[in-house]
Amino acid sequence: MTVFLSFPMSGKSYEELVIERNSIINQCKLYFSENTNYIDTVFDDPDYNYNDPIYYLGRSIEAMADADIVVFARGWESARGCQIEYQCASSYGVPILIL
Repeated sequence: MTVFLSFPMSGKSYEELVIERNSIINQCKLYFSENTNYIDTVFDDPDYNYNDPIYYLGRSIEAMADADIVVFARGWESARGCQIEYQCASSYGVPILIL
């Protein structure tokens, strides 16, 4: 099983995003086995620029193509990128779990 995580990222530092991602993965362990793979969309680019949201949204949607399920974490409803990821997942029939 491969899981794509969608959660609000705008305005957060790389370190904050890693902490939040790890917290969401811990929540997911209630639903998925230990053998689950999580797609990492907290990109560790040396040129990571938090001012390029469309570029990183594009990379996230590309990564979603490998997912068996998309998990939406708290706050996704009010985050532009998460809303677009939700639309993509639902439009293309990728199963969705909302935490």
